Amino acid sequence: MKILDRYLIRRCASPFVYCLAVFALLFVIGDLFENLDTFLGIPRWGAVAIKYYILLVPSVLTFIAAFAVLLALLYSLGRLQRHNEISAMQAAGISLGRVAAPLLGASLILSLAVFGVNEIIVPQATREIETLKTRQLKGEYRLRKQIKDVAFLHPPTNRSYYFETFDLQENKLLGVNIYETDDSGRLKKKITAREGRWTGQDWHLADVRVQEFINSDLPVTTRSTEMNIDLDLAPQDLKTGHQEMSALNFRELVRILEKRKKFPTATLRPLQVELHQRFALPLSCVIMGLIGVAFGLKLGRGGMLAGVGISLALGFLYYVFYSIATALGKHGVVTPWLAVWSINLIFGGAGAYLLAKRN
Repeated sequence: MKILDRYLIRRCASPFVYCLAVFALLFVIGDLFENLDTFLGIPRWGAVAIKYYILLVPSVLTFIAAFAVLLALLYSLGRLQRHNEISAMQAAGISLGRVAAPLLGASLILSLAVFGVNEIIVPQATREIETLKTRQLKGEYRLRKQIKDVAFLHPPTNRSYYFETFDLQENKLLGVNIYETDDSGRLKKKITAREGRWTGQDWHLADVRVQEFINSDLPVTTRSTEMNIDLDLAPQDLKTGHQEMSALNFRELVRILEKRKKFPTATLRPLQVELHQRFALPLSCVIMGLIGVAFGLKLGRGGMLAGVGISLALGFLYYVFYSIATALGKHGVVTPWLAVWSINLIFGGAGAYLLAKRN
């Protein structure tokens, strides 16, 4: 590594570490205030809270790393511009592309590090958090009160279930989808409901629509305001059968998708989206690196304030569009891979274009 590369990376490394630490601290403080009543209701709550947030920090860092990259690059390059160091490099015959190369290389290495943390540390930390909740945060003090995107297969009845949300405290389902197939795997009945509640023996569904595929692809539809149905499924089955997707590494996600390949497409979309996110989210460090370098090299004097404003706006837009796109992918509006990768392609393409134009 040449002296110039070390100098540029060192100038960006300190702001990056500071940004990462500040963002993580703000998240922990906000989450602590939200759950403080929960923690105060358990014995030795201080030790439990410290352990909980130590385990939670790795997943937080992987999510905010890209935003920290963007802010650090804009701030650092803005300072270099303000002190005419970029102009001096150009006067010495060093192109802007050469200036950008070590910074983009560092962003790529960081992306690989984020992927490694997501694969090795975050799944284990998530399992430890679940164990902590089970042992220390029992009953009314459980931190996680809902689980989302619950899929369940019941082979004896040829039924598969997908619930948008399952409330652990009230044993309540939201967004109920029940698929029943014949022995050949052809869909013969679909039941949807706004919500379902456990009665102790069966489930009470509200706002129910039943579609029966009898002799053609056109279903016979009936509607009812409520219905009691035995799903051969108790709340405890959902609690023990569900595992947070963040507690699964890439290989485990692939195995689950393989086991559930006969599930209806709608029940597989959240897993497919999560699978693509394992690569797309770490790569956001490179995307933000491209944008940060492109805009950072354009900042003139007073670039610090401009860099902060631009980074906040771009980071906010990126995560808003990313969240919208993944939600569309989970609900089948667009295919999962396109939902996850489209925002990276758009922002990455824009960053590459601006950098090429600047160079």
